Amino acid sequence: MPNIEPSNTPPPAYTPNTPAPAPAQAGTICEPAAKKGESMDIHPRVVELIRRNYIKEFEKQVNKHDSNFIGSSVVNKWRKDTSEAILALIEDGTAPFQNIPLTNGRKKSNLNAINRVFQNHYHHKLKKVRPGSGIVVSHEDAIKIIESIRELRAATTGREYFKVQLADDIQQRVDQGENYQTVVKDMWDGLTEEKRNQWNEEAKQVDVAGNQRRFQTALPALFKVFATSGHVGPVEALVVYSYCNTEQQVHTRHFSMGTSGLDFATETIGENEFLKLYVKPFHNWAADALPVDPKGYIFLYDNGFALFPDVELAELKGKEIQTLVKDFLGKIWGKQYGIEIPWDEIKEDPRSFYDERKFHLPVALVDPQTISGANIVTLAEYFQEEEGFGFHFAKREQVVQPPRTSIPPPATASTSGRKRVVTPAAIPSASTSGGEVIPAPAPVPSASTSGSAIPASTRRALTSADDPAPAPIAPAPIPPPPAPIAPAPLPA
Repeated sequence: MPNIEPSNTPPPAYTPNTPAPAPAQAGTICEPAAKKGESMDIHPRVVELIRRNYIKEFEKQVNKHDSNFIGSSVVNKWRKDTSEAILALIEDGTAPFQNIPLTNGRKKSNLNAINRVFQNHYHHKLKKVRPGSGIVVSHEDAIKIIESIRELRAATTGREYFKVQLADDIQQRVDQGENYQTVVKDMWDGLTEEKRNQWNEEAKQVDVAGNQRRFQTALPALFKVFATSGHVGPVEALVVYSYCNTEQQVHTRHFSMGTSGLDFATETIGENEFLKLYVKPFHNWAADALPVDPKGYIFLYDNGFALFPDVELAELKGKEIQTLVKDFLGKIWGKQYGIEIPWDEIKEDPRSFYDERKFHLPVALVDPQTISGANIVTLAEYFQEEEGFGFHFAKREQVVQPPRTSIPPPATASTSGRKRVVTPAAIPSASTSGGEVIPAPAPVPSASTSGSAIPASTRRALTSADDPAPAPIAPAPIPPPPAPIAPAPLPA
């Protein structure tokens, strides 16, 4: 029997029909499993219509953008947009989804059900066990692969992160007879300075999710080394393992690796029976055994900026939502400015800290721990929706405020038939419609009024789009010229 090498594709994941232990998070590959007892209107006939009309296009998207099944933002977006479009067709009764009744309040569960049609097909139909080329790994390259597993302990350099992300491309050249280290050096040296800096920055963002993806590739590679190197003799291994991902979901993976290059399930009882007898019981046991923290949210990132978790807000307490929103905004501010977010300063003029034209926050931007009731839920929902996606703070000088409204001329008072202009010091503080008191501008120093510096908070208030411009200031009286100085008498 030929020595066939298994593929480097990460092992398939087992996703049960049991509920996930905790809410899902935005920006990830896996959609949450159905909740136990979840009500939905997507019955088998609707599922069949979706498969008949959309699965072929979905397969094209996966084969084009995610042929290695490591996750693709393009595929995720296609699935999200298509699921929403299908639900809209069902709501309108448009062909082929005519006469399908929907229940009020089930939109989210219906969307999840439609998503799972594609997700299940992705996991159980597209991921096949494929034989490899039967190349035996050299001792030198085997050592390199084993040593790479130690990288999981901490964030790597840009070069090391580059090696992990392009492992398949590197391995293809090694399989053709090139030296592993030479291939890595050639590929890294071929990058521009800008590209290398980009890899260095991305390496800093390696988190639990990134390490889990690397582990899924490294573990089968390790067994492959032992099985094909010959240093431990012929060996066969069947590995089933579970882990808690960053969404606090329990996932179970398995692989069969050995000298023969054959897959255990395929050669014996078949994939479905193998899942039933081995994988599912282990998954159920691991779901109870693993220490899952339902409130242990781990933020994912997009270009270094935190993504707001797609959690079930209805299941959280008010204080938990406050903490989540504050942590989220703190990460955004820290990414932009590298310091702790100054809530006291933001409170003075919240709208000057973000672009109002781009982000229409439903409530004032203040310390989330001071926002209570429905307002904090509304703000959290805003960050979860597409409108709030990618929220950034703005540099103050870059924020363009709407034009000021015109104001009447300054008030005058009559004194003995004469009119005098009331100076700013005599004008009381103006009150806005929202109840916020805006301090009046300080007067210009003159002979009768001592000068005072305008504090930063006042300067911020005066730049607000809703505040009136300061009233004209009467010029200070011009002092009389000094008396002429008599010259000193000349010496005798």
